[in-house]
Amino acid sequence: MKVSGEAKLPAPPEAVRAALADAGLLVSAVPWLQRLDAGADGHYQFLAATTIAAVSGTYAGEAVVTIGPAGPADQGDPAELAGAGALTLRISAAGARGKVTGDVTVELAPSGHDATGLGYVVDADVEGAIAGIGQLMLAGIAKRLAADAVAGLGAALSPPPEPVASEPDHGEVTERTERADMAERNGRRFW
Repeated sequence: MKVSGEAKLPAPPEAVRAALADAGLLVSAVPWLQRLDAGADGHYQFLAATTIAAVSGTYAGEAVVTIGPAGPADQGDPAELAGAGALTLRISAAGARGKVTGDVTVELAPSGHDATGLGYVVDADVEGAIAGIGQLMLAGIAKRLAADAVAGLGAALSPPPEPVASEPDHGEVTERTERADMAERNGRRFW
C-alpha cells in the first residue's frame, strides 16, 4: 500500500523540525499516539491506538529514524533533525488485528512567511486480519491517520489566539436583562 500527501504547517522549518524531534510534543499533538520512547541511534518504541473500526485496537512497535538522505549511515541522534530537510521512518507495529511494516518519508521545505510545506509518502505492508479489508480502505485509513497527525502537529505549532477584548459591562443592559427575565418568569412580556 502506498499513500502520499502534503500539508502546510504554521511555523518555520526549524520549529517544525524541533517539534518532530520532541517526543513529548508528538504524544500530546498526535491523537492516536499514546507513548513514544526514544532510544539510542534513532530508535523509538511507540504505542498507538485507533478507534477506526476496521483497524481498531492498540499497536506496539518500533520506528527507526533516518535523517537526511536515506541510508544506514545517516541514523543518529534525534537532535540532528534540527538541520534536516527530510527524514525516513522505518516502522514495524503489531496488534491484535495484525502487523504493519513500512517506510514513511517526510520532507520539509519553507513555504511562504513563517510556514513549512510538509510532504509525506507511506509505503507499507500489512499482515493478519487488517490485510483482508482491502487496499483502498487501508489507504483511506492511512490518509486519515496521517491527516490527524498533521492537524495535531499544526495545532501544536500554531501561535496562541489573541485574547478577545470584551466590551464593557453596562449596568443598564444587565438591569434590562434582569427585568426581562423576571417578567418572563411571571408570564409577561417585557418588550
